[in-house]
Amino acid sequence: MASGRMEKAPGMDRLPGAGRTLTPEDIAELLAPDAVLEVRESAFNEAAAALEPIQFMGRKEWNVPDWVPVGGGKAICNPNYTVDLTGVKVGIAPEGVSVRAHVRARWCGQAFTADIDTTGDIEYVPDRRHFLVTIAPTSVTPNFVITIDIYVDEYKFEVPLPITIDLGQITVPPIRVRTFSFAFWTSKGSDELHATPRDLTLVKKDGYMELQSNVRLW
Repeated sequence: MASGRMEKAPGMDRLPGAGRTLTPEDIAELLAPDAVLEVRESAFNEAAAALEPIQFMGRKEWNVPDWVPVGGGKAICNPNYTVDLTGVKVGIAPEGVSVRAHVRARWCGQAFTADIDTTGDIEYVPDRRHFLVTIAPTSVTPNFVITIDIYVDEYKFEVPLPITIDLGQITVPPIRVRTFSFAFWTSKGSDELHATPRDLTLVKKDGYMELQSNVRLW
């Protein structure tokens, strides 16, 4: 659910004075002009954090090459591996949307770490009334270096894991634009008016999206 605030719309200076109750017509007059809603990047980051931990597990069998004088042809470690994707962050700026995450893999008693940085976009889906984050494909393959010391010789072997972590395949849960409700009193008692943003225009700012929209009252 989007978090934000409704800025003062044109016409707020016509707010009825003390002692007068607001009628539906009063509120419609106040809110009918264009409204502005802010959705901060923290809302998208909270949605991304709900996905964690994102973990991949598998096996990578690896034997020392036969031509190595000692231990050739033998497995030297546990073949099980784990890969964690954490810290998915969405950044919003006037020039665009950035996405970053951290990858940590463990295999054969070693650790591999890498930061992934890419770009993305945020779009509003009118029929579903939510914001959707899309992430540009950017991938990394965990790669390990196995070092074997035999007497005075040192042998190094690069061993990539059979998995590629692609940020573009991560789906951040959508942020829904909710309907706002206003309670007020009339001569007949309490009543309620609902306002739903429509015809949204997105403007990227530093740290947040500005939603310029009309408001449907019902």
